[in-house]
Amino acid sequence: MSKKGVSKYSEYLSQGMSYDQAMYYYRKDNKICTECGSKLIDAEERLCQKCRLNSRKKANAHFMTGKTHRYKKICKNETCHLENNIFYAHNKRNKFCSKKCMGEWQSRHNRGKNSNSWNPDRTKVTALSATRELVEMDIWKQKIKKRDNYICQFCGYDKGSILESHHIIRLSDIIDELTDYEKELLINKELTINLYNKLFNLDNGICLCKECHKKTYGNNNKYQELFKDIIAGQKSFNIL
Repeated sequence: MSKKGVSKYSEYLSQGMSYDQAMYYYRKDNKICTECGSKLIDAEERLCQKCRLNSRKKANAHFMTGKTHRYKKICKNETCHLENNIFYAHNKRNKFCSKKCMGEWQSRHNRGKNSNSWNPDRTKVTALSATRELVEMDIWKQKIKKRDNYICQFCGYDKGSILESHHIIRLSDIIDELTDYEKELLINKELTINLYNKLFNLDNGICLCKECHKKTYGNNNKYQELFKDIIAGQKSFNIL
């Protein structure tokens, strides 16, 4: 009497498989561990728990032998817990042994003037953000759109949902020219008549669609005279 499953095993061999391949698929079909042949509890698995642990140990042993290429590096953090700050990394660009060391180093060195976001004139930044939060800014934007009949003065687009009001002379440049006293007034959200006229002059605004507004990013000086001519009525749509 032949053993159970021999016919299936023979079928694998007849397909040109090697002995190991045929045994692997036979055990896989019969929910048997492909390494030791023990019965599997979970039908989705291919290895029993014992064989899985052994395979992981072999993989870790292979890694620890140094067969996987690694780079010898010195951690940039002066207070690193490693001996002589030496660690091994797969990427030669690594400067720190861990995220903890990187955070400690950045907290000491990337502060104040060394920070990428350092700005010596914090008063200007605070005044600029305070100006954009004023109710007068929203009113100014609506007046600009209404004056231009809700039409982009750059391309003639007339769908109001994506129209925006643009300062011809940038708001940050206007605030640069203000005195310290005027900046303090803005921070406290107090406006004088003179300050209001500087910030919310209708001749300094133009209605643009979102796509045309993007063209001015980083190129504001290039379009200033052109926008002034459009507002003055000297040029019309489709100027590009």
